[in-house]
Parts: sequence; C-alpha cells; structure tokens
Amino acid sequence: MNEFTITKTEIGVDRWPFTVDEVAVQVDDIQAIYAKVGKWVYNLNGVAKKGMPLENIWLDDPGIPGAKIPIGFIFKMCRDRGLAP
Repeated sequence: MNEFTITKTEIGVDRWPFTVDEVAVQVDDIQAIYAKVGKWVYNLNGVAKKGMPLENIWLDDPGIPGAKIPIGFIFKMCRDRGLAP
C-alpha cells in the first residue's frame, strides 16, 4: 500500500474537504483509494470498499447547498505520484 499525507494547511482552508486537519491518502494494488485518520479508514473512490463511508468526515460545500467540497484534487495528487491512472 502506498501512502502520502495531506494537510489543511497544505491544501488551504477554503479547499479542505474534511472535518479533520490531516489525512493519510492510501492507494492499494487495485487502485482503491482511502483516507486514513488515526486508526480509521474511509473510502475515497468507488473501488475502495474496506473503509467507512467518507460522508463521516466529508464537509458540505457552504457555497452549494446539498453538495460536498470537491475531492478531485486528491485523485490528481495520486496520478501525479504515479499511484492511480
């Protein structure tokens, strides 16, 4: 499993999508992507099935009622590191 850490400070308060200040992004050999927070693991993509629902830590977008803050930048970070297609 490959892993890298991202923080609210690194990404920016306005773009940060989680209720916690830091997550470890994990990508396994079948390209399931997870967010690890302490001992808890959350599913970030449709391939990920072993974790808890992301909604538990995913913030609502204050500018768009009913929407969540976008997490696409995480997938781009995975691609940039050669961890996902």
